[in-house]
Amino acid sequence: MYLYIDTTSKIQYGILDENFHWIDFISIESKKSSAELHHIIYELNKKNNIELSQVKKIIYGAGPGSYTGMRVSEGMINVFNWQGFDYCSYYHFNLPRICGFSSGAWVAKAFKGEFFVYKWSGDSFEKKLYNKTDFENFLLEYSGDVFSGDDEGWSRKVSSTFDLIKDCSQDIFKFLCDTNLKEELFYYRPLEQEFTRAK
Repeated sequence: MYLYIDTTSKIQYGILDENFHWIDFISIESKKSSAELHHIIYELNKKNNIELSQVKKIIYGAGPGSYTGMRVSEGMINVFNWQGFDYCSYYHFNLPRICGFSSGAWVAKAFKGEFFVYKWSGDSFEKKLYNKTDFENFLLEYSGDVFSGDDEGWSRKVSSTFDLIKDCSQDIFKFLCDTNLKEELFYYRPLEQEFTRAK
């Protein structure tokens, strides 16, 4: 049994069996993850008669996303880890590659009037922050697959990495557990810049 938690931009919680098939899954559009996550976990576990002793590993999203949202799930993971539970974590921009996309771009609204782009091809990649105009030009000119963890109403077709999590659970979670990947929280900027006012 595996538990899944992601609060990077919305609240997602799920329970997976030994073969990484979904037993139950919930996704909520909410900015109040700290107020709702504990209740969601309790109710879904109770509904499915899940005892914490059955949990083999907890898998959570380490970013990118809102600072507060990421800290909520990381805080819960720290408590679980303190109680002896193993965990692994991932970045949203790596999920398409795990699912077999050899190239593409992952985009997000990075706050402060900027947009984040992670672009990869094979083993090479680049990460960059764009202003709004340059980002719109990137979307217009880039011909590959584009993914995001945001529902922003983009100016072109963008696939959701949250959908990949739901639809490709076996590929994603098997890879994460086999590699025991433990990513640190990913912020769009160094922390000394993250907490300064936008220009």
